[in-house]
Amino acid sequence: MTTPNPHLTAILDFAEGPSGDPVRRCFGRASRELRADNLADVISVIDGAERLARGGQWIVGFVAYEAAPAFDPALSAHSRSPLPLAWFAAFDSPEPASSPPTHATDSTHPRPSVVLSAHAPLPPRTAVLTPSSGVSDDVYARHVGRIRDYIAAGDVYQVNLTLPFTAESTLAPLALYEQMRRSQAGAYSAYLNIGDVEIMSASPELFVQRVGTRLRSKPMKGTAERGLHPTADLNARTILMGSEKERAENVMIVDVVRNDLGRVATVGTVRVPALCVAERYPSVWQLTSTVEADVSEDLPLSRVFSALFPAASITGAPKIRATEIIRDLERATRGVYCGAIGCIRPGGDATFNVAIRTAWTDDGGRTLHLNAGGGVTMDSTATSELAELRAKLSAFTRARFEPTLFETIRIERGRPIRLARHLARMGTSAEYFGQPFDAPRAEAILLAAAFEARELETARGRLVLEPTGLVRATVESFAGDAGSPLPRLVQFAPTPMDRNDVRLYHKTTDRSLYDSAGAGASERFDTLLWNADEQATELTRGNLVVELDGTRWTPPVECGLLGGTFRAELLEMGEIHERVVTLDELMSADRRWFVNSLRGWVPIALAD
Repeated sequence: MTTPNPHLTAILDFAEGPSGDPVRRCFGRASRELRADNLADVISVIDGAERLARGGQWIVGFVAYEAAPAFDPALSAHSRSPLPLAWFAAFDSPEPASSPPTHATDSTHPRPSVVLSAHAPLPPRTAVLTPSSGVSDDVYARHVGRIRDYIAAGDVYQVNLTLPFTAESTLAPLALYEQMRRSQAGAYSAYLNIGDVEIMSASPELFVQRVGTRLRSKPMKGTAERGLHPTADLNARTILMGSEKERAENVMIVDVVRNDLGRVATVGTVRVPALCVAERYPSVWQLTSTVEADVSEDLPLSRVFSALFPAASITGAPKIRATEIIRDLERATRGVYCGAIGCIRPGGDATFNVAIRTAWTDDGGRTLHLNAGGGVTMDSTATSELAELRAKLSAFTRARFEPTLFETIRIERGRPIRLARHLARMGTSAEYFGQPFDAPRAEAILLAAAFEARELETARGRLVLEPTGLVRATVESFAGDAGSPLPRLVQFAPTPMDRNDVRLYHKTTDRSLYDSAGAGASERFDTLLWNADEQATELTRGNLVVELDGTRWTPPVECGLLGGTFRAELLEMGEIHERVVTLDELMSADRRWFVNSLRGWVPIALAD
């Protein structure tokens, strides 16, 4: 135990209560620091931290992966660690929510001594990181092959293999933490400034939670990338839920957690209230299970760690042999990654995450140290495991897209046309991005605005949904294309659209990709868009319909386009059908139309 250090700070954004929403707690001016740099001190440090908590203090800290042999000498880990094996700080209480936010926006500023308040603004800019690893894909593939050999020989059923990465950042660690937390929406995110090192974790996984005499763990195993639009996203979830490999991985880890909890649980109380539940995060779907047990009231926290640490989801099964293989194959230490970060509340209740989606820095954020990995089973391939690994790296490489959604609605004499379809589309996009949306309230707001314009023959309504859930509506006069029976001239976009851009599939106020495609087309009605496979997709303001051999076709959403409400109605009525339309077919089509809910059918002709 060391003397008080006023510069130690921490933020916890941990899920609490029935809603499961993260609650922010900020800590500054630690009164005490506890640190273990060798295995012999790890348990005494945890015991000391628990004593302080039972005495009324808040305790925040971590246990590194390499501390595992301190709990069971049969577990294997590298003998060195770049960070303490265990570190905790004691705080009298969280900072008041009204504490003034103090955070740097680039790595040249000093570390804060008072952390972000509960109402701190978003960081003013984001960082796009490019992690690099000293382990090549070929070496990683050989490691996957060796694990499969171990499995075939009966040594193990699964091994969690990870890779170390480094990345350069232009953001201060605290600002990067805020970006990571929003990007991943992890339920157990944490920032720790331990003086010489800053740690940022956007973990979605619960290692262990103790409330009274109940222990709960939520092992997470099984990952799939999100789809780009609601239909593809649901399909990704369905495939994950139906994957025998992913479910087998999850069940295998659940069995290990059940066995681990059984070592300290009251006989007959270990239970699995939820098995293989698909949870949605901004970039991935994850399979999560819940395992619970009852324990005696006086069970020390160090005994809980001795039974459970390290988490089975980041070792494999059986745990002892898996850690031996990890030590042999992974030359770099894991440090806080794959350890546990959390808090002990006054009285002794505790919550710790599995420190995945976690990075640390010792130079103010210029160089980040991070890891990513996944469980290797007999069915694994190096290609699939690398794809999963890169999806998990998105916690660091991709800022979360939090769009403002909108709908443009035709209004005739105060009556909105296809309002139910517009509300449904806005609702599915809001659900996709995890944004609040009150459909009845949005409908009422739009109807009120439309009523005010009831004297207009036709009007253009605009319904806007902010990421916060705020809804607003406007209505203005709209003349349409009456008196223009001749085809309107359109031109091709100069370059193809990237069908992997999520903005193509949702109606958002970010119109930059459409503005770029239509640059220089001010004298044309609209711009025709196409993808890298030379397939026609849509126009910047509506969908495309072409007539080929007497049948009217519209490109499928998968080509990279927004499914319009009028398009959906026409498909349901059988007036148009879906199929890929090549650029050659587009140019040779008998007729072509621009269609959307506001204008209806507008015949178009190619300008070049």
